[in-house]
Amino acid sequence: MAASERANWFDTEGNLHVSPSCKSLRDSIVSLCISQSDELPLHDFNLGALTDGVRCRIVSGRHGKKGERMLIINGVANIAGELSLEMPFIRTTRKLAQIQKFRGFIRRNRTRTKETLKIARRLLDSVSSCDAPLRSAMSPRERANWFDAEGCLYVGDRKEHGSREVSMSIYQSQREPLEDFAFGANKNGVASHIYSRRRINDEFIMRIRRLDHIVTEISLELPYLRTSKRLAQVRKLKEYLVERRAPTTELAVTE
Repeated sequence: MAASERANWFDTEGNLHVSPSCKSLRDSIVSLCISQSDELPLHDFNLGALTDGVRCRIVSGRHGKKGERMLIINGVANIAGELSLEMPFIRTTRKLAQIQKFRGFIRRNRTRTKETLKIARRLLDSVSSCDAPLRSAMSPRERANWFDAEGCLYVGDRKEHGSREVSMSIYQSQREPLEDFAFGANKNGVASHIYSRRRINDEFIMRIRRLDHIVTEISLELPYLRTSKRLAQVRKLKEYLVERRAPTTELAVTE
């Protein structure tokens, strides 16, 4: 993965943990992690990061989550190296807030400044502080990353419901990245609708309902999809299209 793609996965499936300032530096912990049930995207992230000189490791998920895997980056210089590459492509305010907290951590006064800390400061200082996330139309590759991480392609079961509803959705706690997704999709002739719903917390959903628009969007994203779960959903859509025998909605892209 290029740094721009890794930023998408950090935005959606990542977390930058920094111990609170009330904790002593001796007991403080910092780590960047990406969690996923599918290991392939983590390997792709790892290969891209290593190419850029950032060391990572992949471990089994924590907190007893069955089947979860985590990519972890430790060490302030390592983390700063990855963030300096990803920062221009971050789209969520939540991740920018975590980065600012990390900046504050490495700037805390210390009796002795280690070389790794000096490197971390230089790396982040080399990138202008991002006060606002990236706002631009997402390319098909970026949309594929967000669909992989936060999306669902639903094809209903005729046996259960008597008909087969088809819809494509992306979920996010922040509306703006979904607007970037919708803007990019619209440039490719794909119409969508964004709305909010309240469960435990507010959640925004971008949904594509027209079958021909879903097929267009999936055709554009398919070369970049990385998770077995999304590819399985695409196969189900292909089966549905064959069942419909509708030449105008053929998914003419091979996996």
